[in-house]
Amino acid sequence: QQASGMAPAQAGHYSRALADLLAACVNEIGHEHTPPRAATSTDAIFDRALSFIECQLSAANLDTELVARHCHVSARYLNKVFAQRALTVAGYIRELRLQRCRRAFGDPRLAERSIIEIACRWGFSDPSHFGRLYRKRFGLSPSGQRALGLAPALN
Repeated sequence: QQASGMAPAQAGHYSRALADLLAACVNEIGHEHTPPRAATSTDAIFDRALSFIECQLSAANLDTELVARHCHVSARYLNKVFAQRALTVAGYIRELRLQRCRRAFGDPRLAERSIIEIACRWGFSDPSHFGRLYRKRFGLSPSGQRALGLAPALN
């Protein structure tokens, strides 16, 4: 109600702050019995990055720069935050995407969708590159995975 009298930029600022507050509250649901960890700035940045990546995973333009801009840090600093956890931003995005594709290949509701369609849905634009990444990660091709009808065991 109060936002109707605000300038668009100010309303946008408050909307983002409210969305961040709601996301933090939702994140805390189910964690009432775990002791609170010390919230360092790198923890907050890491958590914000993970949430953003999860929400934008299917976007073809999702990359380190985009995540860094969302977290209001440089790409170099964001890479350092991930490196503290023995991860890279690009590697984390790639792993999540590959896991989502693997899960989709085992989903009978998606049996009519092509492998390329599923790969594109999760942000892969080059079929050959996707096939090489998939084979390297899971030890068989996407078509081999689908033919076996394996349940998506997450490794």
